Amino acid sequence: MFKIMRFKAQFSVLFLVAFLGAVGALDVSAAPEKGTVLTVWAMGAEGKIIGEMARIFEKENPGVVVHTQAIPWGAAHEKLITSVAGESTPDVCQLGTTWISEFVAMNALLPLDSKIKFSSTVKPDRFFLGSWKTNVVQNVTYGIPWYVDTRVLFYRKDLLKQVGYDHPPKNWNELKDVCRKLVSEIKTGREQFGISLATRDWGLLAMFVWQNGGSFLNAAGDKPEVNTPEFKEALSYYVGFFTEKLAPREFAVGTDIYNAFEIGYLPMFISGPWDVKEVEKQAPSIKGKWDVATLPGKKKNTSFIGGASLVIFKDSPNKELAWKFIEFMSLPSTQAEFYKITEDLPAVRAAWKMPALQKNRKVKTFGQQLEDTRSSAPIPSWEQVADSVNFWMERAIFGKVEIDAAAAGLDIDISRILQISQKKQSMVLKLCILSGLILILLTAIIVYFRYAPLGRDDIHEAAIGGLTRSWKSYRIPLFFVLPSLSLFIIFLFGPIFISLIMSLTDWNIYSLVDMKNVSFVGIDNYKNLLRDPVFWQGVINTFYFVLVGGPLSVVMSLFLLYA
Repeated sequence: MFKIMRFKAQFSVLFLVAFLGAVGALDVSAAPEKGTVLTVWAMGAEGKIIGEMARIFEKENPGVVVHTQAIPWGAAHEKLITSVAGESTPDVCQLGTTWISEFVAMNALLPLDSKIKFSSTVKPDRFFLGSWKTNVVQNVTYGIPWYVDTRVLFYRKDLLKQVGYDHPPKNWNELKDVCRKLVSEIKTGREQFGISLATRDWGLLAMFVWQNGGSFLNAAGDKPEVNTPEFKEALSYYVGFFTEKLAPREFAVGTDIYNAFEIGYLPMFISGPWDVKEVEKQAPSIKGKWDVATLPGKKKNTSFIGGASLVIFKDSPNKELAWKFIEFMSLPSTQAEFYKITEDLPAVRAAWKMPALQKNRKVKTFGQQLEDTRSSAPIPSWEQVADSVNFWMERAIFGKVEIDAAAAGLDIDISRILQISQKKQSMVLKLCILSGLILILLTAIIVYFRYAPLGRDDIHEAAIGGLTRSWKSYRIPLFFVLPSLSLFIIFLFGPIFISLIMSLTDWNIYSLVDMKNVSFVGIDNYKNLLRDPVFWQGVINTFYFVLVGGPLSVVMSLFLLYA
Protein backbone atom coordinates (compact mmCIF):
# COMPACT_ATOMS: atom_id res chain seq x y z
CA MET A 1 0.00 0.00 0.00
CA PHE A 2 2.82 2.35 0.92
CA LYS A 3 4.62 1.66 -2.42
CA ILE A 4 1.43 2.46 -4.37
CA MET A 5 1.00 5.76 -2.56
CA ARG A 6 4.65 6.65 -3.14
CA PHE A 7 4.29 5.79 -6.87
CA LYS A 8 1.21 8.02 -7.11
CA ALA A 9 3.07 10.88 -5.45
CA GLN A 10 6.06 10.51 -7.80
CA PHE A 11 3.77 10.26 -10.83
CA SER A 12 1.90 13.41 -9.72
CA VAL A 13 5.15 15.36 -9.36
CA LEU A 14 6.41 14.20 -12.78
CA PHE A 15 3.06 15.04 -14.38
CA LEU A 16 3.09 18.52 -12.80
CA VAL A 17 6.65 19.20 -13.98
CA ALA A 18 5.80 18.00 -17.50
CA PHE A 19 2.63 20.10 -17.58
CA LEU A 20 4.42 23.27 -16.45
CA GLY A 21 7.18 22.60 -18.99
CA ALA A 22 4.63 22.27 -21.77
CA VAL A 23 2.91 25.48 -20.73
CA GLY A 24 6.27 27.25 -20.64
CA ALA A 25 7.05 26.00 -24.14
CA LEU A 26 3.73 27.28 -25.42
CA ASP A 27 4.22 30.70 -23.80
CA VAL A 28 6.23 32.33 -26.56
CA SER A 29 6.06 35.79 -24.99
CA ALA A 30 7.92 34.53 -21.93
CA ALA A 31 10.80 33.17 -23.99
CA PRO A 32 13.89 35.42 -24.06
CA GLU A 33 14.73 37.12 -27.35
CA LYS A 34 17.72 35.91 -29.27
CA GLY A 35 20.70 38.22 -29.54
CA THR A 36 21.79 41.26 -27.55
CA VAL A 37 19.08 43.79 -26.74
CA LEU A 38 19.94 47.49 -26.90
CA THR A 39 17.51 49.97 -25.35
CA VAL A 40 17.28 53.45 -26.89
CA TRP A 41 15.11 56.34 -25.65
CA ALA A 42 14.39 59.46 -27.70
CA MET A 43 11.97 62.37 -27.42
CA GLY A 44 9.24 63.92 -29.51
CA ALA A 45 8.96 63.22 -33.23
CA GLU A 46 12.58 62.03 -33.34
CA GLY A 47 11.68 59.33 -30.81
CA LYS A 48 9.24 57.82 -33.29
CA ILE A 49 11.53 58.08 -36.29
CA ILE A 50 14.71 56.77 -34.66
CA GLY A 51 13.13 53.33 -34.87
CA GLU A 52 13.60 53.43 -38.66
CA MET A 53 17.32 54.05 -38.18
CA ALA A 54 17.44 51.26 -35.58
CA ARG A 55 16.12 48.76 -38.15
CA ILE A 56 19.01 49.66 -40.48
CA PHE A 57 21.44 49.17 -37.59
CA GLU A 58 19.94 45.74 -36.86
CA LYS A 59 20.45 44.66 -40.49
CA GLU A 60 24.08 45.70 -40.35
CA ASN A 61 24.55 43.92 -37.00
CA PRO A 62 22.84 40.50 -37.14
CA GLY A 63 21.75 39.18 -33.75
CA VAL A 64 21.25 42.66 -32.29
CA VAL A 65 17.76 43.78 -31.28
CA VAL A 66 17.19 47.52 -30.71
CA HIS A 67 14.25 48.48 -28.55
CA THR A 68 13.33 52.14 -29.09
CA GLN A 69 10.96 54.12 -26.92
CA ALA A 70 9.48 57.51 -27.83
CA ILE A 71 8.94 59.86 -24.87
CA PRO A 72 6.95 63.12 -25.08
CA TRP A 73 9.16 66.14 -24.41
CA GLY A 74 6.82 67.29 -21.64
CA ALA A 75 7.37 64.12 -19.61
CA ALA A 76 10.95 63.37 -20.66
CA HIS A 77 12.84 65.23 -17.92
CA GLU A 78 10.82 63.70 -15.07
CA LYS A 79 10.98 60.21 -16.57
CA LEU A 80 14.76 60.38 -17.01
CA ILE A 81 15.33 61.56 -13.44
CA THR A 82 13.06 58.78 -12.17
CA SER A 83 14.93 56.21 -14.23
CA VAL A 84 18.28 57.39 -12.85
CA ALA A 85 17.01 57.31 -9.26
CA GLY A 86 15.48 53.86 -9.84
CA GLU A 87 18.56 52.54 -11.70
CA SER A 88 16.43 51.64 -14.72
CA THR A 89 18.08 53.79 -17.38
CA PRO A 90 18.31 52.84 -21.07
CA ASP A 91 21.58 52.09 -22.83
CA VAL A 92 21.46 55.07 -25.21
CA CYS A 93 19.37 58.18 -24.73
CA GLN A 94 18.71 61.50 -26.41
CA LEU A 95 19.37 64.54 -24.21
CA GLY A 96 18.76 68.21 -24.87
CA THR A 97 21.94 70.28 -24.96
CA THR A 98 21.06 72.08 -21.70
CA TRP A 99 20.47 68.78 -19.84
CA ILE A 100 23.96 67.31 -20.20
CA SER A 101 25.54 69.07 -17.20
CA GLU A 102 22.52 68.25 -15.05
CA PHE A 103 22.85 64.50 -15.57
CA VAL A 104 26.62 64.72 -15.22
CA ALA A 105 26.02 66.20 -11.75
CA MET A 106 23.92 63.11 -10.98
CA ASN A 107 26.90 60.94 -11.95
CA ALA A 108 24.61 59.17 -14.43
CA LEU A 109 26.50 59.49 -17.74
CA LEU A 110 29.46 57.56 -19.09
CA PRO A 111 32.53 59.65 -20.07
CA LEU A 112 33.26 59.08 -23.76
CA ASP A 113 36.77 60.48 -24.27
CA SER A 114 38.44 57.05 -24.21
CA LYS A 115 36.04 55.77 -26.87
CA ILE A 116 36.41 58.90 -29.02
CA LYS A 117 40.19 58.49 -28.93
CA PHE A 118 40.05 55.15 -30.76
CA SER A 119 37.05 55.90 -32.99
CA SER A 120 37.44 56.36 -36.72
CA THR A 121 33.96 57.92 -37.03
CA VAL A 122 33.50 60.27 -34.08
CA LYS A 123 36.06 63.09 -34.01
CA PRO A 124 35.49 66.62 -32.61
CA ASP A 125 36.57 68.37 -35.85
CA ARG A 126 33.87 66.54 -37.81
CA PHE A 127 31.15 68.35 -35.85
CA PHE A 128 30.25 72.01 -35.44
CA LEU A 129 32.38 73.43 -32.62
CA GLY A 130 29.50 75.10 -30.77
CA SER A 131 27.50 71.88 -30.82
CA TRP A 132 30.43 69.77 -29.62
CA LYS A 133 31.10 72.10 -26.68
CA THR A 134 27.59 71.59 -25.31
CA ASN A 135 28.63 68.01 -24.47
CA VAL A 136 31.84 68.89 -22.64
CA VAL A 137 31.68 69.40 -18.88
CA GLN A 138 34.91 70.21 -17.03
CA ASN A 139 36.97 69.09 -20.05
CA VAL A 140 35.25 65.68 -20.20
CA THR A 141 32.99 64.67 -23.12
CA TYR A 142 29.71 62.99 -22.14
CA GLY A 143 27.62 63.15 -25.33
CA ILE A 144 27.85 63.18 -29.12
CA PRO A 145 25.82 65.73 -31.14
CA TRP A 146 22.94 64.07 -32.98
CA TYR A 147 21.17 66.96 -34.71
CA VAL A 148 21.52 70.72 -34.33
CA ASP A 149 19.61 73.95 -34.72
CA THR A 150 20.47 77.60 -34.42
CA ARG A 151 18.77 80.99 -34.67
CA VAL A 152 18.85 83.32 -37.69
CA LEU A 153 17.06 86.50 -38.75
CA PHE A 154 13.78 86.15 -40.67
CA TYR A 155 13.08 89.35 -42.60
CA ARG A 156 10.74 90.80 -45.22
CA LYS A 157 12.84 91.60 -48.30
CA ASP A 158 10.14 93.75 -49.88
CA LEU A 159 9.61 95.95 -46.81
CA LEU A 160 13.33 96.42 -46.19
CA LYS A 161 13.75 97.46 -49.82
CA GLN A 162 11.07 100.13 -49.32
CA VAL A 163 13.21 101.77 -46.62
CA GLY A 164 16.44 101.63 -48.63
CA TYR A 165 17.87 98.26 -47.66
CA ASP A 166 18.48 95.84 -50.51
CA HIS A 167 20.28 93.52 -48.06
CA PRO A 168 19.58 92.25 -44.54
CA PRO A 169 21.12 94.25 -41.65
CA LYS A 170 24.72 93.19 -41.14
CA ASN A 171 25.52 94.79 -37.78
CA TRP A 172 23.91 96.37 -34.72
CA ASN A 173 23.82 99.85 -36.21
CA GLU A 174 22.06 98.66 -39.36
CA LEU A 175 19.61 96.53 -37.38
CA LYS A 176 18.42 99.42 -35.24
CA ASP A 177 18.48 101.81 -38.20
CA VAL A 178 16.30 99.58 -40.37
CA CYS A 179 13.88 99.08 -37.44
CA ARG A 180 13.52 102.85 -37.02
CA LYS A 181 12.85 103.30 -40.71
CA LEU A 182 10.33 100.46 -40.79
CA VAL A 183 8.44 102.08 -37.92
CA SER A 184 8.48 105.60 -39.36
CA GLU A 185 8.22 105.00 -43.12
CA ILE A 186 5.99 101.93 -43.54
CA LYS A 187 2.37 103.12 -43.39
CA THR A 188 -0.09 100.35 -42.58
CA GLY A 189 -2.79 102.40 -40.84
CA ARG A 190 -1.95 100.91 -37.43
CA GLU A 191 0.90 100.84 -34.93
CA GLN A 192 3.99 99.49 -36.67
CA PHE A 193 7.06 97.74 -35.27
CA GLY A 194 10.42 96.76 -36.71
CA ILE A 195 11.21 93.43 -35.02
CA SER A 196 9.77 90.89 -32.61
CA LEU A 197 11.83 90.34 -29.45
CA ALA A 198 10.89 88.64 -26.19
CA THR A 199 10.76 90.33 -22.78
CA ARG A 200 11.60 87.10 -20.93
CA ASP A 201 14.00 84.98 -22.99
CA TRP A 202 17.56 84.65 -21.76
CA GLY A 203 18.51 82.93 -25.04
CA LEU A 204 17.70 86.00 -27.14
CA LEU A 205 19.54 88.34 -24.76
CA ALA A 206 22.48 85.92 -24.64
CA MET A 207 23.05 86.22 -28.38
CA PHE A 208 23.45 90.01 -28.11
CA VAL A 209 25.73 89.61 -25.08
CA TRP A 210 27.94 87.10 -26.91
CA GLN A 211 28.05 89.30 -30.01
CA ASN A 212 29.45 92.09 -27.85
CA GLY A 213 32.16 89.86 -26.38
CA GLY A 214 30.35 89.45 -23.06
CA SER A 215 29.14 86.46 -21.09
CA PHE A 216 26.95 85.53 -18.13
CA LEU A 217 29.69 83.52 -16.37
CA ASN A 218 33.46 83.35 -16.49
CA ALA A 219 35.28 80.56 -18.32
CA ALA A 220 35.38 78.36 -15.21
CA GLY A 221 31.65 78.83 -14.66
CA ASP A 222 32.06 79.72 -10.97
CA LYS A 223 31.65 83.53 -11.05
CA PRO A 224 29.21 85.92 -12.77
CA GLU A 225 30.37 88.33 -15.47
CA VAL A 226 27.25 90.46 -15.84
CA ASN A 227 28.53 93.58 -14.09
CA THR A 228 30.82 94.37 -17.02
CA PRO A 229 30.72 97.06 -19.74
CA GLU A 230 30.17 94.42 -22.44
CA PHE A 231 27.11 92.95 -20.71
CA LYS A 232 25.60 96.31 -19.77
CA GLU A 233 26.05 97.65 -23.30
CA ALA A 234 24.34 94.57 -24.78
CA LEU A 235 21.47 94.80 -22.26
CA SER A 236 21.08 98.52 -22.96
CA TYR A 237 21.03 97.87 -26.72
CA TYR A 238 18.39 95.14 -26.29
CA VAL A 239 16.21 97.24 -23.97
CA GLY A 240 16.48 100.12 -26.45
CA PHE A 241 14.27 98.26 -28.95
CA PHE A 242 11.43 98.42 -26.45
CA THR A 243 11.97 101.96 -25.13
CA GLU A 244 12.04 103.27 -28.73
CA LYS A 245 8.94 101.18 -29.54
CA LEU A 246 10.79 99.29 -32.24
CA ALA A 247 9.63 96.00 -30.67
CA PRO A 248 6.25 95.42 -28.96
CA ARG A 249 6.62 95.35 -25.19
CA GLU A 250 3.14 93.95 -24.54
CA PHE A 251 3.28 91.28 -27.24
CA ALA A 252 0.31 88.99 -26.54
CA VAL A 253 1.07 85.32 -25.99
CA GLY A 254 -1.69 84.32 -28.39
CA THR A 255 -0.52 86.61 -31.21
CA ASP A 256 0.15 84.70 -34.42
CA ILE A 257 3.74 85.57 -35.36
CA TYR A 258 3.24 84.22 -38.88
CA ASN A 259 0.24 86.42 -39.53
CA ALA A 260 2.07 89.42 -38.04
CA PHE A 261 5.01 88.66 -40.35
CA GLU A 262 2.70 88.29 -43.33
CA ILE A 263 0.87 91.60 -42.87
CA GLY A 264 4.09 93.47 -42.07
CA TYR A 265 3.17 94.23 -38.46
CA LEU A 266 6.42 92.50 -37.43
CA PRO A 267 8.75 92.58 -40.48
CA MET A 268 11.58 90.75 -38.68
CA PHE A 269 11.98 88.08 -36.02
CA ILE A 270 14.68 85.68 -34.81
CA SER A 271 13.95 81.96 -34.85
CA GLY A 272 15.14 78.47 -35.79
CA PRO A 273 14.94 76.18 -38.85
CA TRP A 274 11.50 74.79 -37.97
CA ASP A 275 9.95 78.17 -38.84
CA VAL A 276 11.10 78.06 -42.48
CA LYS A 277 8.38 75.58 -43.39
CA GLU A 278 5.90 77.19 -41.00
CA VAL A 279 6.22 80.58 -42.68
CA GLU A 280 5.82 78.95 -46.10
CA LYS A 281 2.73 77.15 -44.84
CA GLN A 282 1.14 79.89 -42.72
CA ALA A 283 1.98 82.91 -44.89
CA PRO A 284 1.69 81.82 -48.55
CA SER A 285 0.84 85.33 -49.79
CA ILE A 286 4.41 86.58 -49.20
CA LYS A 287 6.17 83.78 -51.05
CA GLY A 288 9.38 85.16 -52.53
CA LYS A 289 9.10 88.34 -50.42
CA TRP A 290 10.98 87.08 -47.37
CA ASP A 291 14.29 85.44 -46.58
CA VAL A 292 16.62 84.45 -43.74
CA ALA A 293 20.09 85.77 -42.90
CA THR A 294 22.81 85.21 -40.36
CA LEU A 295 22.41 87.41 -37.30
CA PRO A 296 23.71 90.98 -37.45
CA GLY A 297 26.43 91.37 -34.86
CA LYS A 298 28.95 93.74 -33.38
CA LYS A 299 32.27 92.10 -32.54
CA LYS A 300 30.86 88.75 -33.69
CA ASN A 301 27.59 87.50 -35.12
CA THR A 302 27.24 84.65 -32.58
CA SER A 303 23.93 82.83 -32.34
CA PHE A 304 22.44 80.25 -29.99
CA ILE A 305 23.12 76.55 -30.60
CA GLY A 306 20.43 74.00 -29.83
CA GLY A 307 19.56 70.48 -30.82
CA ALA A 308 20.11 67.16 -29.08
CA SER A 309 22.88 64.69 -28.29
CA LEU A 310 23.17 60.96 -27.73
CA VAL A 311 24.59 59.74 -24.41
CA ILE A 312 25.35 56.40 -22.77
CA PHE A 313 24.18 55.88 -19.22
CA LYS A 314 26.72 54.64 -16.73
CA ASP A 315 24.61 51.66 -15.70
CA SER A 316 24.26 50.34 -19.26
CA PRO A 317 25.20 46.64 -19.53
CA ASN A 318 25.91 47.08 -23.26
CA LYS A 319 28.33 49.99 -23.34
CA GLU A 320 30.32 48.77 -26.35
CA LEU A 321 27.22 48.10 -28.41
CA ALA A 322 25.74 51.44 -27.31
CA TRP A 323 28.88 53.21 -28.56
CA LYS A 324 28.68 51.31 -31.84
CA PHE A 325 25.10 52.59 -32.25
CA ILE A 326 26.22 56.18 -31.62
CA GLU A 327 29.00 55.76 -34.19
CA PHE A 328 26.39 54.50 -36.65
CA MET A 329 24.17 57.53 -35.98
CA SER A 330 27.21 59.80 -36.53
CA LEU A 331 28.01 58.51 -40.01
CA PRO A 332 27.47 61.19 -42.69
CA SER A 333 25.25 58.79 -44.65
CA THR A 334 23.08 58.13 -41.58
CA GLN A 335 22.89 61.83 -40.80
CA ALA A 336 21.86 62.56 -44.40
CA GLU A 337 19.18 59.87 -44.30
CA PHE A 338 17.87 61.18 -40.99
CA TYR A 339 17.63 64.70 -42.46
CA LYS A 340 15.57 63.40 -45.38
CA ILE A 341 13.09 61.87 -42.94
CA THR A 342 12.93 64.60 -40.26
CA GLU A 343 14.55 67.72 -41.80
CA ASP A 344 16.54 68.04 -38.55
CA LEU A 345 19.84 69.74 -39.38
CA PRO A 346 22.82 67.34 -39.35
CA ALA A 347 25.44 67.74 -36.62
CA VAL A 348 28.16 66.23 -38.85
CA ARG A 349 29.73 68.71 -41.26
CA ALA A 350 30.20 66.18 -44.07
CA ALA A 351 26.44 65.58 -44.26
CA TRP A 352 25.95 69.21 -45.32
CA LYS A 353 27.51 68.42 -48.69
CA MET A 354 24.44 66.51 -49.83
CA PRO A 355 22.46 68.18 -52.63
CA ALA A 356 19.26 68.55 -50.57
CA LEU A 357 21.06 70.96 -48.22
CA GLN A 358 23.28 72.67 -50.77
CA LYS A 359 20.38 73.56 -53.09
CA ASN A 360 18.17 74.97 -50.34
CA ARG A 361 19.49 78.52 -49.88
CA LYS A 362 17.53 79.19 -46.69
CA VAL A 363 18.74 75.99 -45.01
CA LYS A 364 22.26 76.73 -46.21
CA THR A 365 22.10 80.01 -44.25
CA PHE A 366 21.62 77.99 -41.07
CA GLY A 367 24.77 76.07 -41.93
CA GLN A 368 26.68 79.35 -42.22
CA GLN A 369 25.34 80.51 -38.86
CA LEU A 370 26.34 77.22 -37.22
CA GLU A 371 29.98 78.22 -37.71
CA ASP A 372 29.58 80.82 -34.94
CA THR A 373 27.34 79.57 -32.13
CA ARG A 374 27.34 79.18 -28.37
CA SER A 375 25.16 77.60 -25.71
CA SER A 376 24.47 78.07 -22.02
CA ALA A 377 27.21 77.49 -19.48
CA PRO A 378 27.62 73.76 -18.69
CA ILE A 379 26.65 74.01 -15.01
CA PRO A 380 23.86 72.03 -13.26
CA SER A 381 22.29 75.18 -11.78
CA TRP A 382 21.91 76.94 -15.15
CA GLU A 383 18.10 76.84 -15.08
CA GLN A 384 18.15 78.90 -11.87
CA VAL A 385 20.55 81.37 -13.48
CA ALA A 386 18.30 81.56 -16.55
CA ASP A 387 15.25 82.34 -14.37
CA SER A 388 17.15 85.18 -12.74
CA VAL A 389 18.26 86.54 -16.13
CA ASN A 390 14.64 86.50 -17.32
CA PHE A 391 13.51 88.31 -14.17
CA TRP A 392 16.00 91.17 -14.40
CA MET A 393 15.78 91.62 -18.17
CA GLU A 394 11.99 91.93 -17.86
CA ARG A 395 12.30 94.52 -15.09
CA ALA A 396 14.76 96.54 -17.21
CA ILE A 397 12.54 96.33 -20.32
CA PHE A 398 9.47 97.55 -18.42
CA GLY A 399 11.44 100.39 -16.82
CA LYS A 400 11.30 99.08 -13.25
CA VAL A 401 15.09 99.33 -12.86
CA GLU A 402 17.97 101.03 -14.64
CA ILE A 403 20.54 99.03 -16.62
CA ASP A 404 23.21 99.33 -13.90
CA ALA A 405 20.75 98.23 -11.21
CA ALA A 406 19.60 95.27 -13.29
CA ALA A 407 23.19 94.14 -13.87
CA ALA A 408 24.01 94.56 -10.17
CA GLY A 409 20.91 92.63 -9.07
CA LEU A 410 21.64 89.85 -11.53
CA ASP A 411 25.25 89.71 -10.32
CA ILE A 412 24.06 89.19 -6.73
CA ASP A 413 21.54 86.53 -7.74
CA ILE A 414 24.00 84.52 -9.83
CA SER A 415 26.67 84.73 -7.09
CA ARG A 416 24.18 83.35 -4.56
CA ILE A 417 23.10 80.54 -6.91
CA LEU A 418 26.69 79.54 -7.63
CA GLN A 419 27.64 79.73 -3.97
CA ILE A 420 24.84 77.34 -3.02
CA SER A 421 25.64 74.93 -5.86
CA GLN A 422 29.36 74.92 -4.99
CA LYS A 423 28.87 74.42 -1.27
CA LYS A 424 30.24 71.02 -0.29
CA GLN A 425 30.41 69.51 3.19
CA SER A 426 32.16 66.45 4.53
CA MET A 427 30.05 63.45 5.45
CA VAL A 428 31.31 63.67 9.05
CA LEU A 429 30.00 67.23 9.37
CA LYS A 430 26.65 66.26 7.84
CA LEU A 431 26.28 63.35 10.26
CA CYS A 432 27.16 65.58 13.22
CA ILE A 433 24.56 68.18 12.21
CA LEU A 434 21.93 65.51 11.59
CA SER A 435 22.71 63.80 14.92
CA GLY A 436 22.39 67.14 16.69
CA LEU A 437 18.97 67.79 15.14
CA ILE A 438 17.76 64.30 16.05
CA LEU A 439 19.08 64.77 19.61
CA ILE A 440 17.15 68.04 19.93
CA LEU A 441 13.99 66.30 18.74
CA LEU A 442 14.41 63.38 21.15
CA THR A 443 15.10 65.77 24.03
CA ALA A 444 11.91 67.69 23.24
CA ILE A 445 9.90 64.44 23.17
CA ILE A 446 11.39 63.22 26.46
CA VAL A 447 10.77 66.54 28.17
CA TYR A 448 7.20 66.59 26.93
CA PHE A 449 6.31 63.07 28.07
CA ARG A 450 8.18 63.46 31.37
CA TYR A 451 6.73 66.77 32.49
CA ALA A 452 3.61 67.53 30.43
CA PRO A 453 1.27 65.25 32.45
CA LEU A 454 2.43 66.79 35.73
CA GLY A 455 0.81 69.71 37.47
CA ARG A 456 2.55 72.94 38.45
CA ASP A 457 3.33 71.71 41.96
CA ASP A 458 4.76 68.44 40.61
CA ILE A 459 7.05 70.33 38.25
CA HIS A 460 8.27 72.48 41.10
CA GLU A 461 8.85 69.36 43.15
CA ALA A 462 10.71 67.72 40.29
CA ALA A 463 12.92 70.77 39.94
CA ILE A 464 14.13 70.46 43.53
CA GLY A 465 14.75 66.73 43.19
CA GLY A 466 11.59 65.37 44.78
CA LEU A 467 9.98 63.85 41.68
CA THR A 468 8.23 60.65 42.70
CA ARG A 469 6.66 59.68 39.40
CA SER A 470 8.83 57.64 37.03
CA TRP A 471 8.74 56.19 33.54
CA LYS A 472 7.54 52.89 34.97
CA SER A 473 4.03 54.30 35.32
CA TYR A 474 3.87 54.82 31.52
CA ARG A 475 4.87 51.33 30.45
CA ILE A 476 1.42 49.74 30.31
CA PRO A 477 -0.36 52.76 28.71
CA LEU A 478 2.41 53.03 26.12
CA PHE A 479 2.03 49.36 25.25
CA PHE A 480 -1.62 49.94 24.29
CA VAL A 481 -1.12 53.18 22.37
CA LEU A 482 2.05 52.03 20.60
CA PRO A 483 0.31 50.67 17.43
CA SER A 484 -1.63 53.88 16.74
CA LEU A 485 1.33 56.00 17.85
CA SER A 486 3.56 54.16 15.36
CA LEU A 487 1.17 55.05 12.52
CA PHE A 488 1.26 58.72 13.55
CA ILE A 489 5.06 58.71 13.67
CA ILE A 490 5.44 56.99 10.29
CA PHE A 491 2.79 58.90 8.33
CA LEU A 492 2.54 62.27 10.13
CA PHE A 493 5.34 63.22 12.52
CA GLY A 494 8.08 61.45 10.53
CA PRO A 495 7.39 63.28 7.23
CA ILE A 496 7.05 66.59 9.11
CA PHE A 497 10.46 66.09 10.74
CA ILE A 498 12.07 65.00 7.45
CA SER A 499 10.57 68.05 5.68
CA LEU A 500 12.01 70.27 8.42
CA ILE A 501 15.46 68.71 7.95
CA MET A 502 15.20 69.11 4.14
CA SER A 503 14.28 72.79 4.54
CA LEU A 504 17.66 73.32 6.22
CA THR A 505 19.54 71.86 3.24
CA ASP A 506 20.03 72.58 -0.47
CA TRP A 507 18.08 69.42 -1.37
CA ASN A 508 17.41 69.13 -5.10
CA ILE A 509 16.94 66.51 -7.80
CA TYR A 510 20.63 65.54 -7.69
CA SER A 511 20.19 64.50 -4.07
CA LEU A 512 17.79 61.73 -5.15
CA VAL A 513 20.68 59.96 -6.85
CA ASP A 514 23.61 60.80 -4.58
CA MET A 515 23.24 62.00 -0.98
CA LYS A 516 26.72 63.50 -1.22
CA ASN A 517 25.14 66.38 -3.15
CA VAL A 518 23.19 67.48 -0.05
CA SER A 519 24.62 70.21 2.17
CA PHE A 520 23.18 71.99 5.19
CA VAL A 521 22.52 75.68 4.51
CA GLY A 522 20.90 76.68 7.82
CA ILE A 523 18.01 79.11 7.43
CA ASP A 524 19.11 80.41 4.01
CA ASN A 525 16.02 78.92 2.34
CA TYR A 526 13.77 80.83 4.74
CA LYS A 527 15.69 84.07 4.19
CA ASN A 528 15.41 83.67 0.42
CA LEU A 529 11.70 82.96 0.79
CA LEU A 530 11.17 86.16 2.76
CA ARG A 531 12.99 88.11 0.04
CA ASP A 532 10.87 86.57 -2.73
CA PRO A 533 8.16 89.01 -3.95
CA VAL A 534 6.11 86.08 -5.30
CA PHE A 535 5.90 84.63 -1.77
CA TRP A 536 4.62 87.88 -0.31
CA GLN A 537 2.12 88.26 -3.14
CA GLY A 538 0.91 84.76 -2.30
CA VAL A 539 0.56 85.72 1.37
CA ILE A 540 -1.42 88.84 0.42
CA ASN A 541 -3.68 86.82 -1.88
CA THR A 542 -4.26 84.23 0.84
CA PHE A 543 -5.18 86.85 3.46
CA TYR A 544 -7.43 88.57 0.95
CA PHE A 545 -9.23 85.31 0.24
CA VAL A 546 -9.55 84.39 3.92
CA LEU A 547 -10.51 87.83 5.28
CA VAL A 548 -12.49 89.17 2.31
CA GLY A 549 -13.37 86.46 -0.18
CA GLY A 550 -14.53 83.82 2.31
CA PRO A 551 -16.70 86.03 4.58
CA LEU A 552 -18.09 87.98 1.61
CA SER A 553 -19.21 84.79 -0.17
CA VAL A 554 -20.89 83.54 3.04
CA VAL A 555 -22.65 86.88 3.65
CA MET A 556 -23.81 87.08 0.04
CA SER A 557 -25.07 83.49 0.15
CA LEU A 558 -27.06 84.17 3.35
CA PHE A 559 -28.39 87.43 1.93
CA LEU A 560 -29.60 85.70 -1.24
CA LEU A 561 -31.08 82.91 0.87
CA TYR A 562 -33.26 85.27 2.94
CA ALA A 563 -33.84 87.94 0.31
